[in-house]
Amino acid sequence: MDDPARILLVDDSPFDRELAILTLRGLATPFTIREAASWEEARGLVDGEGIDLLLLDLSLPGMDGIAVLRELAGHRRRPPVVVLSGYDDHETVSAARAAGADDYVVKTLDWGEPLCRAVERALARITPPVGSA
Repeated sequence: MDDPARILLVDDSPFDRELAILTLRGLATPFTIREAASWEEARGLVDGEGIDLLLLDLSLPGMDGIAVLRELAGHRRRPPVVVLSGYDDHETVSAARAAGADDYVVKTLDWGEPLCRAVERALARITPPVGSA
């Protein structure tokens, strides 16, 4: 991928969005990031511009993250999805995975490193190795 990866961060918390963006600035992979506070706001970005990676909070106003994952299941250009959640229980993690989440990051006091690892893993899957054609 010659162009920077296009990341869409969907989270209704301005604080969590800002923290995630500041944390991701340390990534080695070049990227651009767009943000949205709801799926209604984000849907057009996925459908129109296309994105390479979706960072998706589970607790959103209007349409929650599980419903978003189900909607994306039939999307012709479905991006990898890293779910962000304050819930670390087995039931929630299993529901997100079953609905199509590629990775799951729990928003704890120390969630920056797990977020960076999850994003790097996802971007590595969509970025061909250097020198490959």
